[in-house]
Amino acid sequence: MTLIFPHTDGSTDQFVHVIEKGVRYDDDVEWAMRMYNADSGRPSRLSYYIFNRGSPVGKGAGAYMQYGLSANDLTPVQVGKWFYLVGQGESWIDDVDNSTGSVFHKQAVQAARSPGDKYNNPPSWNVHPFEGAGCITIGGSIGKTAFRGAVAHVAIWNRLLTSDEVDRIWSEGLAELGLSP
Repeated sequence: MTLIFPHTDGSTDQFVHVIEKGVRYDDDVEWAMRMYNADSGRPSRLSYYIFNRGSPVGKGAGAYMQYGLSANDLTPVQVGKWFYLVGQGESWIDDVDNSTGSVFHKQAVQAARSPGDKYNNPPSWNVHPFEGAGCITIGGSIGKTAFRGAVAHVAIWNRLLTSDEVDRIWSEGLAELGLSP
């Protein structure tokens, strides 16, 4: 794995999509797990976003953890280390509800909730999660970014996981894979 990726996205802070579900990188992306370049303005940052269909491209409800910035992130992103990541999209309620959005876990620790992870947080893009025709891509976004590293044990649920389930899966993965590949 590397922490500097040659094929990235982002206008200022360069990132790659480690896994995503979408039609194309610039349209109809439902959700994406991102890793930011070590030389970007957001080094050691991992995030999970849920997007609107179509416009505005790349704008969504996102939750993140960034070592050195997030109070509960105790694990820096390092070459040669496994990361256990969980991204979840809570149920969208309605246009005025501001309680649900994107949830992110790293190493079984949930990212602190913030206004930016909410679907309808002004000045947000009023995200309405959708199920589209896109495919799931692992290791980069469709036709644009390229993640250089290993991905193991991908699982997708059609429901939110409980904290106990997140902890159990983390423990099982840690027992099998350890922290170093």
